[in-house]
Amino acid sequence: MSFRVKFLVILASIYVVQVISYHWMGIDYPSVLALFPADSPMFRWWQVFTFSLTAPPKLTILYVWEIWVIFSLAEPVVASLGRFSFLVLFFGASLFSILTWWLCSSLFEFMHVPALGFSASTFAILTVFCRTHKTATLKALLLPLTMRALHFFYFCVFASVVAFLARENPHFGLDIGGLVFAVLYTRGGERLFLGTARWLATAPLKMGLYRRRRRPDIRLVKTSSNPNSDSTD
Repeated sequence: MSFRVKFLVILASIYVVQVISYHWMGIDYPSVLALFPADSPMFRWWQVFTFSLTAPPKLTILYVWEIWVIFSLAEPVVASLGRFSFLVLFFGASLFSILTWWLCSSLFEFMHVPALGFSASTFAILTVFCRTHKTATLKALLLPLTMRALHFFYFCVFASVVAFLARENPHFGLDIGGLVFAVLYTRGGERLFLGTARWLATAPLKMGLYRRRRRPDIRLVKTSSNPNSDSTD
């Protein structure tokens, strides 16, 4: 099983569990896992890490498009970047997009809604692919229509901007954040982001080993019970 298939199976499994819990068990998971604006009383610190893996309660065309983009583009992006670098791109774009999303939600009232989904990661993967495979051809939105990767990228950005202007895309800040992160990632920031990710991944282990080494080595020294045993007559 390829890395792309494993990654999609994990995303699909998370989505199935969330849909079953919402529609069949009555668990309102978006109110706990989705990212709320910082000034909202529903905001919790863990939402910064859970919102990107929180799927919408209903299977929207946007979610289908995001899955299709990952299915189509993940393999060539992994081949050019590597698995660890791909994961850093995916999750790093989601974390970086929080800044642009919070900025947009504070400026525009219709965007003051909870954020969920990995649209930022999808735009980041699409941006990296189009920068490395400009002449490749893609099918647009599962339709029997093909276009070059770079033209498809322009089309997606245009659709996102138009939906924002029509007040139909409250997650426009996430899309822009993913795009900006991907540009920074491919413009020399890959080494910085990868180094930071490796440090965060190994810091707990290194701290544990450091504390173990700093632990004092206490040894019991056996002494004689007779204090005059060393004296001479």
